[in-house]
Parts: sequence; structure tokens; C-alpha cells
Amino acid sequence: MKGVLPVCLILFWILTLIVPPSSAILVTDCTLAYADGALTIKAEPSMNETYPGGYCTYLIDLDGSYTGNASLLYEWVIFTPPGVELSITPNEGTVPFTAKLRINTSSYTPPGNYTLRIVARGEGGAPKAETEILLVVKIPDFSISVTPSSNYVQKGESITFSVIVQATKGFYSTVTLNVSGLPRGTSFTFSVESKVPPFTSTLAIMTSETTPEGTYRITVMGSGGGRTHNVTIELEVIEAVGFKISVTPTYGKVIHGEAVSFQVNVSALGEFTSPVSLMVGGLPSGCSIISSINNVPPDFSAALTIRTSNTTPIGNYSLHVVGIGGGITKYSNSFMMEVVEPPTPSPTPSPTPSPTPTPTPSPEKFDFSLTTTPSEITVKPESSFSITVEVKLLSGSPEPVSLDVKGLPMDSTFSFSSLTVVPNGTVIIYIMTGKTTGGFTLLISGTSNGITKTARVVLRIEKEKRCIIATVAYGSELSPYVQRLRSFRDEVIMSSFAGREFMKVFNAFYYPWSTPLAKIISRHDILRTVVRISIYPLIAVLDISREAYELLCPINAELGVIFTGAFAGSLLGLLYLIPIICLALSIKRVKEVLSFMRGKAHIPLIAGLLMLSLGEVFNSSISVAIGGPLFLLSVMISTAIVLGFAVSKRILANN
Repeated sequence: MKGVLPVCLILFWILTLIVPPSSAILVTDCTLAYADGALTIKAEPSMNETYPGGYCTYLIDLDGSYTGNASLLYEWVIFTPPGVELSITPNEGTVPFTAKLRINTSSYTPPGNYTLRIVARGEGGAPKAETEILLVVKIPDFSISVTPSSNYVQKGESITFSVIVQATKGFYSTVTLNVSGLPRGTSFTFSVESKVPPFTSTLAIMTSETTPEGTYRITVMGSGGGRTHNVTIELEVIEAVGFKISVTPTYGKVIHGEAVSFQVNVSALGEFTSPVSLMVGGLPSGCSIISSINNVPPDFSAALTIRTSNTTPIGNYSLHVVGIGGGITKYSNSFMMEVVEPPTPSPTPSPTPSPTPTPTPSPEKFDFSLTTTPSEITVKPESSFSITVEVKLLSGSPEPVSLDVKGLPMDSTFSFSSLTVVPNGTVIIYIMTGKTTGGFTLLISGTSNGITKTARVVLRIEKEKRCIIATVAYGSELSPYVQRLRSFRDEVIMSSFAGREFMKVFNAFYYPWSTPLAKIISRHDILRTVVRISIYPLIAVLDISREAYELLCPINAELGVIFTGAFAGSLLGLLYLIPIICLALSIKRVKEVLSFMRGKAHIPLIAGLLMLSLGEVFNSSISVAIGGPLFLLSVMISTAIVLGFAVSKRILANN
């Protein structure tokens, strides 16, 4: 058994050099026998869309002349998108069969197009078939379309367009419509001015006699959730012909069962001389009209009387006068008629002694609190993240609270899962950053019944920290080895509070010297080869550590990262530091120093773990930032020193 540990270390290094870590999924076949027949695989749909925090599904059909058992595997092409989870049900069966693939994204999955390769294998590894599907992750958004895209209207007349607002998955904000580019003397109205899509609104554009003739490019705008979209339409204003109608006043109130009067003015345009008959559009049931003048050529003014009945419903009605004459139909301006109930006669009250009034307690005033999670966020440019806003009722009856966010960079966009929330409730804010970097303080406010509550979130947009030395060694950021290093950093280390604080310390240490060193490495092929060889064991350690993390993460993400760090630190100390320690032990003075360190190795180890634990309990960034690196370095050095002495002792014993 002597010398077993050194031999194992040497074999491990040789294996990592001969068989570099693969970015593909490993497949273990139970038999080497190959089955006859062909296997086909098809995915429906081949492309699907979702949003950060959403999901989508695909159907995977396996068919062909092969009739044995087949299993389904998958691998991401290029790299794995952060925060994505997949499941295939069933993942094996007797051909033919259909499986369901579900892909779940998280709030921090960046927008983009991701290709997934699905591989079907028969028993013994053959036959084999594969297909690729596309996952498109988009920030929740909306779109606007207008029909028709062009039209014409006579001066003084109105024209309508249909505005259709559609939403992509995950967009729940209110979209407000507006119009710009209208000619002089023109106004507009929307039947629905603002609403959460999908919805359709009728845009009415009203011209006047002063509107200049010509063709105009009019912009219909929609704004909501921090996003704005425009559609341009063309409107041609032509010379007016026929006649025009106007109604005054624009509002009249009538008691249920009685009548109300309006004045209708009809004027000829140009040489129009045909008789014009009048009717009213929009009348409620149970109404009749009487016009003092009707079916005569313009110009004329008529008294229009609208009589209600006992069956006319109570309410407000938007009406317009329709004029027909000479084959032309014209509409007046809109006017409002309000039908009200007749007053109820009050009975003569009998004098009664006044009771002693009982004081009525005043209702408790409405109040609420607003908190956000997290309070600090660090992201990369052109990435997405979410903030959870929690609104709690403090007193009174619940009332809707309107939310808003300010302080984002100009090129960042946002959307709410809901623009209002009734306490107690939560709302998620989805934010997509642009290219702007720096520190920002987001002010998230909630307003209701004259009360405004705010919460602040510190946002840091920092350029992505790159694996500079590994990128130079492997020649590209798209190298699967570089992607695996970045994936471990982003998906494992950065998934916890302890990991994020550790990376701040690591980045402050690593980047000042890594850039000039990378420039030196890039100029020498031999150095690049040496660095690649030295990184292979690191990648192997991180792969093994990721497996440990995935076992512990479901229990507790923070503990998972801490124990994964200790596990990885032990392996790194074993692989990288033990050879150095063994050589150093041949020097007497160094051996004395290392012997002293071995006796005291537990002190920094316990101190680091204690500071790390206190930082986790009290959410102290400083304590975690000091304790995390101290604990990891102590694990690496302690492992290397203790095992280094053991290896050195075995070597001396053999000699």
C-alpha cells in the first residue's frame, strides 16, 4: 500500500490530460449489441417562445422501423442558458412513443436564442437519431397594429381606425395609447385609451373646416411596462362635399318618462342642394324623436326632441345625429343624454322624540407597507432580473395600490406582473438592462388614496467578468472549457449570498494581474499549452463539485455553496499544492515553517467558518467577504500540508 496516494495523483493527472472533460452528456450503454431497423425523431414545435420565469413544452415523437426500447438524452448546443431546468416524460420507452419535453426558465435567464439537441438511442447505442429545437427567451413585451394602414377623410368629417394591441408571454402591464403628427384643426379619441393587452381600441380622428388638405403620416404610440412601440398610418384630408351636421348642447338631462331637446344645424358644402333627412343613432330602448324640420335641403336648423318612456333604462347615452341625402351619409358630433329617475316625494314626517345619538366610531384609516426583495442587485449589461414587491395591509380596509419604478438607466426597460396590487399581495417587476454600466438607486413607489410608500433598491450594472486567462489559453470565449468555467461561476457560485460576496473578493484579487499575464500568454504557444494542461484538472474538480452542489442545493442553497467550496478547495489543494508542499519539505527551514502551520491549521479554518456563519445569520456582507475566502484558503492549505507530510513520510519510508 506504500506510495498509493502519489500513484493515484499521477494517474488522475494523466487521465485529465488524455481525456479532457467533455461538455456533452455521458451515456452508458448496457450492451454492445446493435439492433436492426431505423429510428426517427421529430419535435413539435421546432421553435418555442417564453419569457424569463416562464416555461414552454415540446412533443418528441419517436418512430421508424426500429421497434425496441429507446432512450432520450439532450444537450445544449454551445452552452447552457443560466437558470433553465428541463424534464422529459417519459425519457425512455418502446418505439413508437411520444414524450413531453418541458423547459422552465428563471427570472435571471437572459433573453436570447438557445439550441437544444435531443438524441434518441436504441438498445446498445444503436440505432441513433437526433434533432434540434430552438428556445427563444424574450423579455415580456407588446405589439401594436393598425387597420387600415391608410385612409382618407373629408374636411370637417371623422374617420376611424382599429388599433390592435397584443402581448407576448409574461407581459401584464397597462398599455396607454396616444397619437402624434395630426394636422392643424384635428382631434382624436380612443374607445379604449389604456388597458392590459390584449385589447382592441377604435381610434376616431375628427377633422375640422380649418384642417388643411393633404396627406399626413400619423404615428400611433403605445407605452407601458417601460416599453414603447409606434405604428405609422397615412391619412389624406380631401375637400369636403355634401353637407355637415352639428348638435348643441353636447349634454342634456331628462327625467325618466319625459323629453329633452337639442338643436341640429345642417349646412351645405359646395353646390349640394338635395334634401336631408335626420335620425338619431345610439338611442336607448323606449325612446322616440320629433324633428321640427326634416327632409329639406340645407341650410336649416331643427329642434330635435327626444322623448323617453317608462321602459327607457336609467343611464348615460352617447348619441349622434345621422343625416342622409343625395346618396351621402354624414354624422354629427357626439352628444350625451342622461336619463335619471324622477324624484321621490318625501312624506311629511311625524314628530318623534329625538333619541340619544350613539357615537359612531370613525373607520380606521387605510395604511400599508411596501418592501422589496432583494435590496441590492449586481447584474451584467443587457441582462434580465426581477424584483419582488410585497405590499402589506397595516390598517383599514384594503384598497388598490398603484406601483411605479424610477431611477433606471435610459436604455433599461421594465414591466410589472400587475400594475396594481391589493394588500396583502406581491408583484414582480421584470427588468432588462441595456448597455449602460454604473451604480443606480431604484425608487419603487406604491400610491393609494393619497398615501405613497417607497422602497429603494441598489442596482449595479457591471461589465461581465471574463475568464481572461482561460479565454487566451483556449483561444475563444465560446470554447466549451471556458463556458464550463463561466457556467460554474454563474450557476453555482453566484446562486448564493456567500458565493456572490466571495466573487467580489476574488475579482478584486484576480483581475488586476490577470490581464497583463494573459497578454504574455497570448504571445507564446508553449505558455498557452502549459496553461491549458494546468486548467484541465481545475475543470474536472469543478465538474465533480457541481455534482456535490446539485445534491445539497435542494436542501439549502447557502449550505450547498459552502460545502461545495470546501469540497472543491480540498481537491484543489490535493492536486495543485501537494506537489509544491512535497518539494518544499526537502528544505529544512521551510519544513519547520510548514510543521508549525500544520499544528495551527485549525485556527484560520475555524475562524473563517465562524465569520462565514455569522455573516450568513446576520446578513453581513463584510463578515461573509472575509470569512468565505479565509475558510476556502484554509481548507486548501490545510489539506495540502496534512497530506503533503503524509506523502513525504511515505516517500522517505520507501527510500
